[in-house]
Amino acid sequence: NDVAWDSWLKTVLFIADSLGRDVNALAEIFADIAAPAATSRFEIAFESMSRVESLADCRIADVTTTYGTGFVETLVFRDPSSAGLSSGYTARRPDEFLTFRPKSNVAQLAVSTADRLDATSTVITSHLVQDQLAAMLFGLTIPGSFLPTTGCLSFFADSRDGGASFKVFAAELEAEFDVGELTTANSKDGPAVFIDDHRVILMLANPSFDDADEEEFDRSVLANIAESAFSESAPTRWTAR
Repeated sequence: NDVAWDSWLKTVLFIADSLGRDVNALAEIFADIAAPAATSRFEIAFESMSRVESLADCRIADVTTTYGTGFVETLVFRDPSSAGLSSGYTARRPDEFLTFRPKSNVAQLAVSTADRLDATSTVITSHLVQDQLAAMLFGLTIPGSFLPTTGCLSFFADSRDGGASFKVFAAELEAEFDVGELTTANSKDGPAVFIDDHRVILMLANPSFDDADEEEFDRSVLANIAESAFSESAPTRWTAR
């Protein structure tokens, strides 16, 4: 039940087919070892592969970092039909797919930031996922719910010893967005925001329900980490495919 049938399974089949593997044999093997319910869901995904022409059709984006090639599952927001008072059901809105098409290497920016944070030995970073930058994090004067990004990844940095834990975003803003609106939104008490051209690193402290005050992470250390991450993932070193 935990298999991501619309993304990772289709990606496995797509890559296997691209490498010349016999995907029909894979389907037969799956049917031999899987439960009937899983086999039925597999068959639906397998039959839909005739319409898959790229990883994007699998809701997957491939990325390249210092760790090699990796994959990011892209988000899709679905609006399930809901019952109405008189008409029975309301019309279902189309699915909203969040694309990942940055011009610079956002994945490397996130990886470099995570590596630098891990090197402090004060936090442990999690895996990367696609995300969105909420406009309210930068001030109430910025319109819209989310900033217009071409690519945004996030991860958690959890404290090793009860200190500061936070969520980290690495993103590239659309070229038309006025980055100057963000520079005035950074405050000492709010998220730590670092900007390099149209690339953004944001570090947002996790809410604490403990009465004891947690030790804050030194913002000068965070600034040095962001500066190094920007330098290590310079846009000129990577070409979007």
